[in-house]
Amino acid sequence: DLWGPRRILKICFLLCSLTIGWFAFSHSFWEGQVSRMLMGLVSSPAIICAFCLGARWFKPHLFTLIVALTEFMALAGGIVGEGGLAKAVVAFGWRETMVIVAVIGLILTFLILLFIHDYPDHDQPLHNGMTFKEQVKKTSKNFLKILSIPPLWI
Repeated sequence: DLWGPRRILKICFLLCSLTIGWFAFSHSFWEGQVSRMLMGLVSSPAIICAFCLGARWFKPHLFTLIVALTEFMALAGGIVGEGGLAKAVVAFGWRETMVIVAVIGLILTFLILLFIHDYPDHDQPLHNGMTFKEQVKKTSKNFLKILSIPPLWI
């Protein structure tokens, strides 16, 4: 809500593409593991952004359908993509396939810039009067406050 789904998606897609590229050029087990963990970390907000966009763009009574279709597409994409990736790995090798996936991610990042908007009447400015830098400071402070709660670590 603070930055809007469009900005979050742009950042997540860009970082995910970069970590996929890092994975493609990794040369050690731990480098591959860290890049894979970062892929999951930076791609995870995308589902919430999809829900947020669905809530903003469609009528409230369609929200459950939007959530179900989003989940369906995510799971179907994983199933269909797995077969396609397996064939690409056999044909090109795993490193080349990951480079191709990273490039596709960068193309999707560019498409987000063109087609995704936070609201149907395009992007509305933030109404809280804070600059982006102030928002980052406030969010970081709140995040550190959350991390300081011991029961959350369990």
